[in-house]
Amino acid sequence: MEKKFQRFYQFRGDKIINTFGIRIVEECAILNDWMGAEGVLSDFENMTIDLALDRYAQLGKSWNEEELKMHFISAIISVANPNIPHVCKTYFERPLEGTVGNLRMNVITDCMIASPRLAGDPGKPYFFLQEFKQSQHYGKTDPQGQMLAAMLLSQQINADDKPLYGCYVVENNWRFTTLVNLDYCISQQFDSRKKAELVQIVLILRKIKELILNR
Repeated sequence: MEKKFQRFYQFRGDKIINTFGIRIVEECAILNDWMGAEGVLSDFENMTIDLALDRYAQLGKSWNEEELKMHFISAIISVANPNIPHVCKTYFERPLEGTVGNLRMNVITDCMIASPRLAGDPGKPYFFLQEFKQSQHYGKTDPQGQMLAAMLLSQQINADDKPLYGCYVVENNWRFTTLVNLDYCISQQFDSRKKAELVQIVLILRKIKELILNR
């Protein structure tokens, strides 16, 4: 009999991991290759990054998720530009719904990179960035759990055993993830307030294009 998560906050990382038997793997060649992304930013891209950092500092402590997304996250994604015409496109606030095992789940994705259908709506999902939360709210809602729920739903949609890529953000801290079948890898933490680490975040996001083309 099909069951359903009744409330969105039930998508907690530990609950998802335990419910679906996800294996946390320490040595991950796919993740390591992704984290080793290299490149050089142009002068304009560097100026955009500096402006984003300045805007982040001006947010202070009372920002909400939409303010962080509009003033900071959107600039980072714009510089990374992980889009390829007719191959992959960045979407925001798109729903995913389906059944994994015997559990009916739905999630609103903060940021998703997916193949575009002819009508422009998302087709196959490849990457999720979830979710722009302040750390003091982390106990109530869990961006890692929501990201994992989206990745598991995407495995059902794609049905191809290919890696899925993710990232969850808590305040200024970013962690990147991969999911291959039930093998789950988590990167080191990147502090987006530090210029060098933010540049690496941009390069990692930019490399998603290469990873998608090589699927």
